[in-house]
Amino acid sequence: MKTPSFIIDVSNNDVSLRAAALASLELTCNLILVGEQKWIRTHLSSLAHDAERIRIVDAPDPLPNTIRPEKALKEFPKNAILVGMQLLRDTEASAFITIGRAAIAIAAAAQILQRLPGVRRNALAAIYPTLQFRRKSEEDAPFALILDIGANVNPIALDYLNNAKMGAAYAKCISGNEHPTVALLSNASGPVGLPSVARKADLLLQKAKNTSFKYLGLIRADRLMLGEADVILTDGYTGDIVIRTLEGLASSGEAMLKSAHKRFRWRMGVSMLGKGLSQLRELGNWENYGGAPLLGYEKTVMFTQANSTERAIHGVIRLATKLHKENLISSLQNAII
Repeated sequence: MKTPSFIIDVSNNDVSLRAAALASLELTCNLILVGEQKWIRTHLSSLAHDAERIRIVDAPDPLPNTIRPEKALKEFPKNAILVGMQLLRDTEASAFITIGRAAIAIAAAAQILQRLPGVRRNALAAIYPTLQFRRKSEEDAPFALILDIGANVNPIALDYLNNAKMGAAYAKCISGNEHPTVALLSNASGPVGLPSVARKADLLLQKAKNTSFKYLGLIRADRLMLGEADVILTDGYTGDIVIRTLEGLASSGEAMLKSAHKRFRWRMGVSMLGKGLSQLRELGNWENYGGAPLLGYEKTVMFTQANSTERAIHGVIRLATKLHKENLISSLQNAII
């Protein structure tokens, strides 16, 4: 298989650049770094890296932190996201990775990239930890996938079905799960009270035939982390709130543990639970789960959070390598047809 090439938006970000430099040494991939060329060359010279695996493309327009997507695309044509997305379209690169500015990148992708045939709207997917009581062995990954988390806030019933197909294909690629299960996020165990679009989606998913997934029906938000389903479907607005709540839960738990350790009476208990708490922290650490892919385009677009560490960004590059090896785009296309 040909060595994959990935485009990385570094945008004067030291963490992104360090992660890319490390990836050039540890991973089998070529990297195109997009950002202010002078800044990249200056800072890269002080980092250990494989120069033969790195190419730099100048994107001199810095984006203001609060700029709206439509204004960014119109008034800053040489920003790293636009330049990177155009390179993704025009070269053999298989993925574009960016930090933070998801709204701008989603808008740029819609303007520049081609959707897979049959995809009306794209979906942003994110992995979250679960208790996974259905695990067959300790090696099985304790996570599930939720989509959409922000790309499409007004889906129609068909979008839910397509997202189910793409989500199942993605889950199969990253975990080797041949028969993913899918559920529709709801506030109840029955269709009463569901918005009309969700009710239609539930019926469509029940009637779907010859799919690569098993539809379990509706699932309440309080059961998300039990691991009952491998893929959770929702609209982009609700999904964004859910995934941010789950991320906040992990950080809140960490803060509570630190607070408990300060209290003398609780300190011994926290110490006795040390190994288990460490495992819990590791399970809840979103950095372990790679980036969030934007599914439905003919090339892969991936996001990671604005406050990502070097470890998190390196993990996204590593995930992009896996998705290329597993031929994710072909799997998505076959699932939609």
